[in-house]
Amino acid sequence: MNDVLSRLQIIDTDQNCKSKASEFARQGELHSNEETSSNGSTPTPAVAPATVRPKNLFFFGRMPQPYDLDDLLSASAEVLGKGTYGTTYKAEMESGSVIAVKRLRQNSLPERAYRDKVAAIGRIDHHNVVPLQSYYFSMDEKLMVYEYVTMGCLSSMLHDGGRTLAEHGIAHLFDPEAVEHSSGVGYHAPEVEGDPRKLSHKSDVYSFGVLLLELLTGEMPTPNEDLPLWVRWSMVEEEWTSKLFDDELLGQPGAEEGMMEMLKLALDCTADLPDKRPAMLEILGRLAEQTF
Repeated sequence: MNDVLSRLQIIDTDQNCKSKASEFARQGELHSNEETSSNGSTPTPAVAPATVRPKNLFFFGRMPQPYDLDDLLSASAEVLGKGTYGTTYKAEMESGSVIAVKRLRQNSLPERAYRDKVAAIGRIDHHNVVPLQSYYFSMDEKLMVYEYVTMGCLSSMLHDGGRTLAEHGIAHLFDPEAVEHSSGVGYHAPEVEGDPRKLSHKSDVYSFGVLLLELLTGEMPTPNEDLPLWVRWSMVEEEWTSKLFDDELLGQPGAEEGMMEMLKLALDCTADLPDKRPAMLEILGRLAEQTF
């Protein structure tokens, strides 16, 4: 079966969200969805935890599946974003259902190891992890199909709650020895930048402190703005501590006092030296003391 991946048209939002700008994938040949042993015996499924459906989609779970590869390839889609591990698309089926498809960049991981690691991702069942519904594998194309989650950016999740994590485990598809860490700009502790081997509980504390500052100020760290540094500079140079806070958080009487305590905690968490940062147990105690 040749050229099957050329049928899914892409609406590239970087150019024109309303026009079909490119094909979903390069031309490729579907591989058999089962492996046959060298002695010609009965083939065994490539990934036991997944349910094999026709045309090389591997599904997780035993419920009836809402789509097959033909449905996927005939869907129109738009680019949601491009990240370290590939490009993610929002795909709308002819039935009206919507899914998220991540097209992974090429890697050198052997097929068996690749399938085993994807199977492990598919078994994850956690309310903060977007479930992997199915995946497709060939030598030329590797697709992972997820439930589509609206309002999935970090700022939306901070304010509205819900599942956000959709790349859990994917780093190991590219490097089996990888140490996973957030790729979000501005959330890494200084000692971790450029060297993920230095990840520790204290670097997690730093990241937590940045999130606290984001909640308190309504600002987000960017490549050009170190949020903890900006807050410290504003407090010392501009002397406008109360104006740092997001106006939406100041609506309740007495809220500012509690927010000041949270600001102190956030600054302690984002100390440059790891030894100067509090332990999470201390952080939990300080949070519990606040009543707002």
